Amino acid sequence: MFKKIKEALNAKREIDNGLANINGPAFIAGSIAVRDLWTNNTAMTKDFTPDFVEQKGRGFAESVLAVLKADNPIQANRDALVNAVITCAAFQVLVLDSPPTPDPTGLRGWVGITGELKSNLELVSSKSELIAAYLHGISANLDPIGKWDAILLRYRLEWANMNIHCALRRPLGDAHPDPASDWFWPFLAIECGLSEAFYRLDAGLPQTLSADAGAMQGIVEALMTFRQFVSSGKQYPDFEWEQMHGARVPRNIPA
Repeated sequence: MFKKIKEALNAKREIDNGLANINGPAFIAGSIAVRDLWTNNTAMTKDFTPDFVEQKGRGFAESVLAVLKADNPIQANRDALVNAVITCAAFQVLVLDSPPTPDPTGLRGWVGITGELKSNLELVSSKSELIAAYLHGISANLDPIGKWDAILLRYRLEWANMNIHCALRRPLGDAHPDPASDWFWPFLAIECGLSEAFYRLDAGLPQTLSADAGAMQGIVEALMTFRQFVSSGKQYPDFEWEQMHGARVPRNIPA
């Protein structure tokens, strides 16, 4: 009995030592984000089993801890967030509705984002190697409803992961004090625009960034530099991008 108590105390000390040097406010923010954006967020988790929700919640918590225990937590979170935004954007543009349905994300209308891919999901899922491989990993015999369900559920997972890492930015000191001047939403919008452009290219759909192939390539190359500024750790990637290209980044500023 005393041996088990001693082992439990030793395990607790190891956990405490592992957490001793992490950013306390960021740890709290990450814990709240996992709870509010995933574990207790029935809009995101309602179609998953309780065991799956719990398992993913643990995974998200472990991802938060890995960032906070890194030698450079800000850069570690940037790296995780870049991957999360790219992946979420790939599914975000597939679940957006076209007009006149309201768009709560505010993304539609920016950088070629239309909401039209949802109605072309069967075509996109057969022509995009990324989506075709993802769906094949679930089943080679999915019907249109099965494909939609698989894409929607994956979007919910990626949305939670992205926003959990975004929630770490402010307590880590990596967010603009003025939310309207922050770089996260412009980054997401640009990655969504790139995803839609690539899907349209694969599926043979008309491009919405530019009808001119030469201009289209230049726009894509310019947009992709934003990702590089985020990954390289620039304090204000949006400012750096605007200085380089002489253009304004998209902003989600309510009227």
